[in-house]
Amino acid sequence: MKTRTELDLELVGLKKQHSRIHEIEVLLDDTDTNTCVIFIKHPDRMTYSQVSKFIQQDIIKGIEVFVRGTYVGGDPLETITSNDYALRSLDNAIAEIMYVKQSSLKKN
Repeated sequence: MKTRTELDLELVGLKKQHSRIHEIEVLLDDTDTNTCVIFIKHPDRMTYSQVSKFIQQDIIKGIEVFVRGTYVGGDPLETITSNDYALRSLDNAIAEIMYVKQSSLKKN
């Protein structure tokens, strides 16, 4: 796992490359002390479409597709993709990122 200093330096570089970066602290088990940090970019249309398709059939597969499609740095991706608990712990964070605010219609 990377140190906080290494993560902070990496984040500075990633912010120059990508317009929006999300930092997620991922729980690796139920102790709340074993965690890793990943940086993900905001999902593009293709990733959003793939995740929407997979999430209907298998939520864990949908989460994995999301992480693989948006991961740009942080601790090694394999730390999460090889750990079912870590993938399940990402559920709420991914839902929050994928949430799209609704447009409003005004009648004139």
